[in-house]
Amino acid sequence: MKLIKKTIFIFVTLAARYALAGDFSVEIDPSAYAFSGYAGHVRYHLGAGWELSAGTYAMKMPSALKPMFLKSNTEDTDIKIKSAYAFFIDKYLSEKSEGYFIGLEIGRQSYQVENLNLSQQAESYDANLFMPRFGYKYILGSSGLYVLPWVGVGYLQLSQDSINLGAHKTELKNILPFATIHLGYNF
Repeated sequence: MKLIKKTIFIFVTLAARYALAGDFSVEIDPSAYAFSGYAGHVRYHLGAGWELSAGTYAMKMPSALKPMFLKSNTEDTDIKIKSAYAFFIDKYLSEKSEGYFIGLEIGRQSYQVENLNLSQQAESYDANLFMPRFGYKYILGSSGLYVLPWVGVGYLQLSQDSINLGAHKTELKNILPFATIHLGYNF
């Protein structure tokens, strides 16, 4: 985990150095904030339609999303991503880093699952994430603002296959379909 944090710090520092050259952007995922979390990403435009980015995020999963992570017992449980760090590499179909893109997210996530019927019953687990993704970057005029919706299907390399909350055993899923919309600003 320390290596990931150091790598993100180095990436952010290098990206900030080139911000004045117009090759840098920052973005957030508003859904993470809507679900009691946070999300922040920095993006560096390499040219020829390539972008690298790094980010961190956390969120509590709404009821509708719990079955994406848990195979059973989703009604009595809460699940949240306590913290996550990820790197992204994207290739746009245009050389201007806008429009359609394909990419890959590689990250590390820490989860917490809690039984709502048992006070103080929570278990944690970790996962490495590998997610191919596809999206589109909409540039909003000449303001520097953009909207970036994307979808992906990820593989979670789990630290364990199941968790026990009291007498309840909950199996974890390792295939994760995901979709979101990021909002960003190009410098």
